[in-house]
Amino acid sequence: MEQSVPLSFDALDKLGRIRLSQHFFMRDFLYSETAIKHGLINSPSDPALTVEAGIRTLTKAGMPNHRGDHSHLYRKLSAQS
Repeated sequence: MEQSVPLSFDALDKLGRIRLSQHFFMRDFLYSETAIKHGLINSPSDPALTVEAGIRTLTKAGMPNHRGDHSHLYRKLSAQS
């Protein structure tokens, strides 16, 4: 499996600050003690798709996002990757 080039620290910081629901931020899904233990960076290869999947997962779990349309974030993240 080919590992993608990790995002810069600033890009990961911005990605982590995206609110996925009332109670969760993207950083809650990026942090991994297992990855840290093995010296891996838990950096998504497609940040926009990762945010979309996180929002969809939380919506299916009954935690809808109350912030409205996120299409502008997807476009911005896609341009960064």
